Amino acid sequence: MIIGKKVRKNSISTRLMVYFVGIILVPIVILSLTMQAAYKKSIMDLAANNAKDSLDLINYNIDQQFKSYDSLAYFISRDRQIQEIGEIQDIGSYNGDSERKEKMYRLLNYYRTSVEQVARVVISYENGFQYSTDQEELIYAEAEAQPWYQLCSREQKTAHVLNFRANEQIYQEMEPRNSEMLIVCRGMFNSRGEYIGAVSVEMYSQVLERSMSNILSRNGSYVYILNKEGKTVYSPVVGIIPQFKKDNIQVEVYNQRNHWQIIGVVPMTEYLGQINTLKSLLAVMLFVITLIMAVVSIQVGGSIVRPIQTLRALMKKAEDGDLTVHFDERAPEEITELGYGFNVMIQQLNNYVKQVYTEQKAKRKAEMEALQANIKPHFLYNTLDTIHWMAKSYHAADIVETIDALSTLFRISLSKGREIITVAQEIQHVTSYLQIQKVRYEEMISYEIHVAKNCEELKVQKLILQPLVENSIYHGIKESGAAGKITIHVWREQDQIFMAVEDNGLGMAEEKLEQVRGLLEHFKPESNGAYGVVNVHQRIVLNYGKPYGLYLESEPNGGTTALICHPVIQED
Repeated sequence: MIIGKKVRKNSISTRLMVYFVGIILVPIVILSLTMQAAYKKSIMDLAANNAKDSLDLINYNIDQQFKSYDSLAYFISRDRQIQEIGEIQDIGSYNGDSERKEKMYRLLNYYRTSVEQVARVVISYENGFQYSTDQEELIYAEAEAQPWYQLCSREQKTAHVLNFRANEQIYQEMEPRNSEMLIVCRGMFNSRGEYIGAVSVEMYSQVLERSMSNILSRNGSYVYILNKEGKTVYSPVVGIIPQFKKDNIQVEVYNQRNHWQIIGVVPMTEYLGQINTLKSLLAVMLFVITLIMAVVSIQVGGSIVRPIQTLRALMKKAEDGDLTVHFDERAPEEITELGYGFNVMIQQLNNYVKQVYTEQKAKRKAEMEALQANIKPHFLYNTLDTIHWMAKSYHAADIVETIDALSTLFRISLSKGREIITVAQEIQHVTSYLQIQKVRYEEMISYEIHVAKNCEELKVQKLILQPLVENSIYHGIKESGAAGKITIHVWREQDQIFMAVEDNGLGMAEEKLEQVRGLLEHFKPESNGAYGVVNVHQRIVLNYGKPYGLYLESEPNGGTTALICHPVIQED
């Protein structure tokens, strides 16, 4: 398991609330949307059916209304007195007979007023004469040149309904109307079945409103009518087809008599208001349910989540090193068992840490004592060996100097049992050692010591330079077979003391250097080789930890540098 894996940010309490509310809310939302959709469909179907019924009634009324106009045109076309005018040859003799003119004028207007909302009756004859309810005299107007006359059928049993725009010329020699007009026209035949002209019953297009009154009474509802060519016969806005909106209901019926498309439009505004009211009620209901479910889930989830959060906080403290934490909060049984297990684990960790600390302390002490015990006999043997060679090679007077140096070595090595001495004492110790070795090797060895003034009174582990110098002599200079030089530098950088022992001896190959470095990192007491340098490194690491210790650099025939990194300590 990867410890650093990113943890999901949503907490248990949040998830519990989401799940709890979701389980209740999702079905209610689905049910509400279903009810809303069903209600909307029901409302729209009802509105469409009502509109269709209204259009059917309008269509029936229009049929009845235009049936009366068609009957009027029929009776006028069959009137014998009206037919006789079509046989007149001299228009002047007719217009000169005032009694006949007045009689015909009254007859034609009688027909006009017999049916409501007829605006005018016009008769055009094949002989070129034209007569209307607007004039007493007969006028000459070429029938074939008039639009309505051309459209009027020559069949006896057929009537036509025509519509004309405002200010559109319908009849010759007559001023056009400034309103839209409807015309019911029918052919006129004499008793011999000969076509002698046509009758036009004219009315304003607003007469259609009579057929629609009180049928589509809802606000915003309207009807418009198109003829078979798609032109407007009637519209709430004269001559303009209204634009259909998506929120409106549109229904259509077909008028067989006039070949009209009657289209009804019912705005859904009123119905949508009812639907929106339902939406608002459902939204309020959902909000209240969500609020109640959230409160309940918080209460229920809190009893579970709060102990877990407490336990998590205690675990975080333990992770940061505080092993004094203890879980004692009241919680459900399962969480209580987790808390008990946590407490046992913390107690065991405390015991383990104390045990490890005690063992490590004893181990370090034993190792230090063993290392010190090993280094003293080793050094004493080498010193006595030097005195032995002096006795053989020189007279006894020179031995005094060597014995003095040896005494200094013993005194500083023992240090009354102290393991920490000053840098000055450590330098004095290694100087005494170098004096003894100088007596033995004479001109073969030379040395220099450079100590920064701010370092002399600083405290360090004792006997850390002598093993390095010894290593330089025996494994560097002596094995090279030539005279060599040892240089010691001591300086301070911030809270660290650095001691470097350099020689210009034989040096080490890369393989040998890596082997010695390996001994520094993985030293075992029973191992042989490089004991002095390993001893120094292990003593420093055991007391102060890394990165303190000994670091080596060497090149074949280029000498070796041993660098000690030691902390600045304050110890009596």
